[in-house]
Amino acid sequence: MCGELNRVYCLASPLSHQTVAGAPVVGRGVIYIYGEVEADQRKPGYPSPAHQMVGKNKGAGHLSFTRKKVDFTERVLFRVNNPSITRKGLPVKPIIEGRGLRKEFGTLKAVDGITFSVMPGEVFGFLGPNGAGKTTTMKMIECVAPATSGILTVFGLDVNRDPRRIKRWLGVVPQETNLDPDFTTLENLLVYARYFGIPAAEARQRSEELLSFVQLSEKRDVPIEKLSGGMKRRLILARALVNSPRLLVLDEPTIGLDPQARHLMWEKLKTLQAAGNTIVLTTHYLEEAERLCNRLVIMDHGKILVEGAPGDLVRQYAGEDVIEADYTPRVVRCLEEIGARFEVHGDMVQVFSDRPKEVATRLLSDCNPGRVFVRRGSLEDVFLSLTGRALRD
Repeated sequence: MCGELNRVYCLASPLSHQTVAGAPVVGRGVIYIYGEVEADQRKPGYPSPAHQMVGKNKGAGHLSFTRKKVDFTERVLFRVNNPSITRKGLPVKPIIEGRGLRKEFGTLKAVDGITFSVMPGEVFGFLGPNGAGKTTTMKMIECVAPATSGILTVFGLDVNRDPRRIKRWLGVVPQETNLDPDFTTLENLLVYARYFGIPAAEARQRSEELLSFVQLSEKRDVPIEKLSGGMKRRLILARALVNSPRLLVLDEPTIGLDPQARHLMWEKLKTLQAAGNTIVLTTHYLEEAERLCNRLVIMDHGKILVEGAPGDLVRQYAGEDVIEADYTPRVVRCLEEIGARFEVHGDMVQVFSDRPKEVATRLLSDCNPGRVFVRRGSLEDVFLSLTGRALRD
């Protein structure tokens, strides 16, 4: 168990208050260590002890420990001094694992035999056009919609047999805004904390800390109807953290937000990831997926088309650079002659090549293309190449 790491100490995610011994640790700085408490000895939903052990790397994998009192801000900043610390010889197990997962509604196969895994501490994304099966997959992870067939485990527990245990360790940000309009900003968090049996004093402290984290302390006593759309999304994120979840499930977390509010949400999600939290999200903002996700899948018609790190998928399916030129029959003939891979979209031709300068020079010198642009390949190029450009309802 966790005690095997320096006998009595467990590596922990300071923000989620959950031990992550056994997970690979990356980065440099300070390691926050919980004292002689193992994960299964602490009730989910309860905050961490007021005092934590702080370990500092002494070289060659040796740590020295001092006890200190930490506040919420320090717990958020999860920094690690020794990137190689893990439970020696024990493989890291997925937080979520789906194998041959299916969900059917009558004759409709919303999710059609997908297999995937989400590892501790990563941000994992589900992308796809409308109707691809993303939200249905998220609802199965949340134990809201039972799978028709296949295997789905969360924290090693079967979602069909242990939904109540799984839900205690989940933090969910739904796509819709479902705050209680009868309560203030703070009261929404306090009421939610009751569902997890968190004592009143601890719930209030935790709620105040979370409002500070999402920059809503000044709005603590404001009615929900007086909050902007961005404020409401940040409050829903804070609510999802009330029970100190081991896993955050976010369905379109920045939907409807302006660029400033979206970037603030990205900042908070990156802080949560840096704190060792595992995050699963869906988004239609492909820039968001590129910025946040360690790995992702692109789905369509209930199936997974590709899986990988955003950068790897861009290099594999779009290339480092993409050439865009005005469409003419002459341009198409030139591209066919040089064997370039290209797609015609209305009055534009997109060329995918690992020789962008050479191709662009050839177009300009021999093909009279009009305008030619060279830009970096993106996840949007991959997405449209795999799922097409037709509108989805």
